[in-house]
Amino acid sequence: MPLRMIRKLSTWVKQDYRRLLESTRANTGARALNLGCGSRPMPGFLNVDLVAGSGVDQVVDLEQPLPFDDMSFDLVVADNVFEHIRNYLALLQECSRILRPGGTLVVDVPYFRSAGAFIDPTHCNYFTLRSMRYFVPDTYESRHYRYLPLLFSSVQVVVDPHRQRIGSAWTSLIANKRPEWIEGTVLAALLPIASVRFVLQK
Repeated sequence: MPLRMIRKLSTWVKQDYRRLLESTRANTGARALNLGCGSRPMPGFLNVDLVAGSGVDQVVDLEQPLPFDDMSFDLVVADNVFEHIRNYLALLQECSRILRPGGTLVVDVPYFRSAGAFIDPTHCNYFTLRSMRYFVPDTYESRHYRYLPLLFSSVQVVVDPHRQRIGSAWTSLIANKRPEWIEGTVLAALLPIASVRFVLQK
């Protein structure tokens, strides 16, 4: 892979998450939804959470069908949310439903081998680098295990998007091309991962 592409990915990994998404929202004029915003609402997004609070635009229970029309958003963000949802497959279906064609779902979760995955007693789900490959075409997972219809056209994986750690860009490259190299070899110890971002395109 050309060095310039590696540098580009490295820059993307290290950018502040919210600034990146706010910039995307401002530049495209897209309608954007922030699921489970908590105390971190984002300007320009419709910020929803289970509990009312400062910056929460609408109280929404993510365990229930989302109260939005089909194909009504261009961007949906879930920052450390899916690990708290008892039936995240239903929420994934809902996100696909409300996204317009070509829309993007960004899901940040703790990596299953990290301490952050288990420290919170409200975590219900644990995610590997391959967890979202069941819902996109042309992967081993979707060909052999069809739990849901194919909800998205593609998925990209970014490793440790919240951390500026040496090797994050390289690990992301491997995670997208050969995730089994990381999860099934000694690389799991050499390249420890704290969190994973899935960028799913509808």
